[in-house]
Formats: sequence, C-alpha cells, structure tokens
Amino acid sequence: FKEVINGATRELEITKPVVCDTCEGRKVAPGSKMKMCSACSGSGQVRKVQNTILGQVSTVGVCDSCQGAGEIPEKVCETCNGTSRMKKTEKLSIKIPAGIDNGSTIRLSGKGEGGVNGGPAGDLYVHIQVKSDPAFKRNGSDIYTIEKIHIVQAVMGAEIDVKTVHGDVKLKIPTGTESHKMFKLSGYGLSKPGSSKKGDHFVEVHVDVPKKLSKKEKELYEKLAEEGGLDSQGKKKGFFS
Repeated sequence: FKEVINGATRELEITKPVVCDTCEGRKVAPGSKMKMCSACSGSGQVRKVQNTILGQVSTVGVCDSCQGAGEIPEKVCETCNGTSRMKKTEKLSIKIPAGIDNGSTIRLSGKGEGGVNGGPAGDLYVHIQVKSDPAFKRNGSDIYTIEKIHIVQAVMGAEIDVKTVHGDVKLKIPTGTESHKMFKLSGYGLSKPGSSKKGDHFVEVHVDVPKKLSKKEKELYEKLAEEGGLDSQGKKKGFFS
C-alpha cells in the first residue's frame, strides 16, 4: 500500500517464447535456404477427398507440411527445431504509477510472446494486487481513518494531529463535536491515476468516554454535573429538588 502513495518500480523475470535468435524466425538453419513444399507444390493448400453417404466430398485445407507457407527449409534450424521460436528468460522493469488500485492491469506493449514465423511480439499484461494497510481504509483515491478524542476535546474543541499518507496534518475539532462526526481533509488522499489531482482524506471522530475515573477526575465531573443541574446519578434536578 505504501508503494502506491508515490509509485514504485518493480523488476520482473519471465520466461517466454521469443523469435529464434539463430534463424530470426525463418526456421532455416544458417547457410541453408527454403525450398518448395512438395506436398502442396508451393500452393500452401491441399485438396482432400472424403467418402460420405452422399458420395465423395472434396475440401481444400492448409497444407500440414508447410503450414500454408508453400515452402519448407532445406535444413531445419537446430536452435528452434523449425518452430521459429525459442524459450528465453528476460528481466523487465515495470513502473507502478502512484494511486493504482487493487485489481488494475498494466499493459507492456511488445513485451509478450514473440510472433510465429518472425511476426511481431504480443503484449504483456501485469495484474496488480495492492495489499491493504491496517492504518488506512481505501475507497478509490479517498482515504478513511478513525481518530479517538477525549470527551473534554469534544466538548471544548481542540486541534489534533491526523496521520495521512502525505504526513501529519492539523485538524481543528470544533466545540461540541459529536462522536462519529466526519471531517474532510481535501487533497490528502491518493493520486488519481492519469490525473494531477488527489483524492480526499476523511476522518471519523470517535469520542472516547472514560470507563474509569481517578478520585480527582470524579470530583471534577461531579462539579461539572452540578453546574449542569444534574444530581449524583446524572438526572436533571426538578423544581422541588
């Protein structure tokens, strides 16, 4: 996930069929040449006659000897055994763009398997899997986090530090903030692929209510309750009280 913030470069090693280095995809051994295919007399096609219940049926198909080329090597290339391709291991450098999402695909043009009979190479498709991060929840280019604040900060307001993918940012908590209130830090999300813009960072505030109080804290809360017109059980005092 952290590599997605600014992008990354990965080295990839793959083994794939490529155009034969020896014959350059021509299937012919060095010093030899092509000759006319005797099976199809150079036409690349052969006529076949089949006996059916309706009589003889004549069909034309690709010559099995020359695969439709009309010619065959005088001597087959020993490196590729006349297939025009050979196995080769290559190292590739792949640039992972900033902000790429899980499940995205990167296409490397011309880095796929070599073409048959010396034809052009295909493309290589790299599927990206982005690992999740325990600190940040992602939705596209937007980031979501939860920040716990003290009840006093919620009541009186405060300024807290929020950890974003671009570093710490100050967030102002207004007076009387309720728990689960959402704040937006514009432009502090991930880069949007193909754009110079960035997503946003959303902060959900959870008010942390203390479960245990010290003697001093209890005294302060009791005074606060008294100021708010509450009794020791937190109930609103009536007129007769």
